[in-house]
Amino acid sequence: MLKFAPMKIKTGVSLAFVGCLFGLSACFAQTVPAHAQGLKETLISVDLVDGKRQLGVLSVPIGREQPTRLALLLPGNPSVVRPVVENNVMSSAELGGNFLIRARRFLADELIATMIVECQSGEANYCAS
Repeated sequence: MLKFAPMKIKTGVSLAFVGCLFGLSACFAQTVPAHAQGLKETLISVDLVDGKRQLGVLSVPIGREQPTRLALLLPGNPSVVRPVVENNVMSSAELGGNFLIRARRFLADELIATMIVECQSGEANYCAS
């Protein structure tokens, strides 16, 4: 029988790290950012005229994937989000600190999906249109 000495864990040490210490598979799992917990996200792309594209990130709560309403989230100046969606989670974005982007998990529910609207492609570091 194995015996483990009591161990104090300092605040901020993740359970995934502790799991890695004991050879658990948690250390290989992708961590979901707090702003995306409980959401299933999809990168939506719409082709526009002149070869431009409009991007958006559609977020719906996991298990509630038939909303009847859509809340458009326009993050404001400079409006260049540049979202990256991996494994159904927006893993990074230029405006990741924007309050609307961080709050989307609280806005989405069984009736409401959210969509972060990105500036049209071809724009520089701010959205002029």
